[in-house]
Amino acid sequence: TLSGGKLTAGYFMFQLGTYTINADIDAVYGYLSFEGTFEVNSTIHTTGANGEVLYINGNVTLNDGAVLDSDNSVFLSNDNAVLNMKPGSKVDSKLNLTKSGAKLVIDAGALTAGEYTAITGTVTNNGTIEVINNDKFEAKVVDGKIVNEDSIAITTQCLRVPVSNGHTAAVFVSFKNKPSIEEIKKIWAEFKAEPQELELPLAPKQFLNYFEEDNRPQAKLDRDLEKGMAVSIGRLREDSQYDYKFVCLSHNTLRGAAGGGVLMAELLAAKGYLD
Repeated sequence: TLSGGKLTAGYFMFQLGTYTINADIDAVYGYLSFEGTFEVNSTIHTTGANGEVLYINGNVTLNDGAVLDSDNSVFLSNDNAVLNMKPGSKVDSKLNLTKSGAKLVIDAGALTAGEYTAITGTVTNNGTIEVINNDKFEAKVVDGKIVNEDSIAITTQCLRVPVSNGHTAAVFVSFKNKPSIEEIKKIWAEFKAEPQELELPLAPKQFLNYFEEDNRPQAKLDRDLEKGMAVSIGRLREDSQYDYKFVCLSHNTLRGAAGGGVLMAELLAAKGYLD
C-alpha cells in the first residue's frame, strides 16, 4: 500500500503483486508500468519530452477520483491487460488497447448527480470495451455536468473510434407496422441473397449474424467473421423515440472494398457476363 503524499522519479515499474495506491505518482523523465493487480485512488502522471507513456500489463481499477494522465498515451499493452473505470474516475490522455485480449470496463451503475467517468483523448481499440450496470442510467446536462433525470427524452448510442479495421454503425429504425424483436432476429437469421443462393466462393454462408451479448459486435472480435465478408449485428432493443436501435459491423477493407470487388466478379462470372 502506497499512502499519502507524492512520489516522483524517472521510472516506475510495479512487478507482479497486489497494490493499493493512495499516493500521487509522477514519472517525470521515463515511463510507468503496471504488472500486477492495482486499486488506484490517486493521480498517476507521466510527463517529459521523451514520449513518456503509461503501460498497463496487469489489472488496474480506477476508483472515484482516480486519474491516469500521460503526456503521450496510456497503453493496455498485453492480452491480460484490464482497466476498470469506476464512476468518478478519469483517463486524461489518449488510451490505446493494443492487444486483442486487452479489455476496458466502464462501470456506469453508481453514477449520481455531478459524477462522471471520462476519457479525454482518442481511444484506439483493438481489444474489448464493455460498459456495465448502465441499463437504468438516463442523463441530462446541467451547468456543464451530466446528472440523473427521469423526464428528458434523449436517445443515444456511443461507439468509440478509431480502430485499425471495421466500420461500426449505430442504427435507429421505425416501422409502419412494428415487428417484434424475435421477428426481426428471425428475418436476419434466414436472410439469403443471390451470392448465397449461387454458393459463390467468397460469399458468406451466414450473411447476417446476430450476437446476444450486450457488448457485441466489436471490431477486433467480429470484423473477420466469414473471411471478413459477413455483417455482425447486436444490441437490438426498444428505443424511447424510434421503434428499435441496434449496432452493426462490417469489415471496411474486405466486405466494403477488396472482398466486395472479388465477390462482384464471382457474381458476374456465375451469371455469364465474363464468358
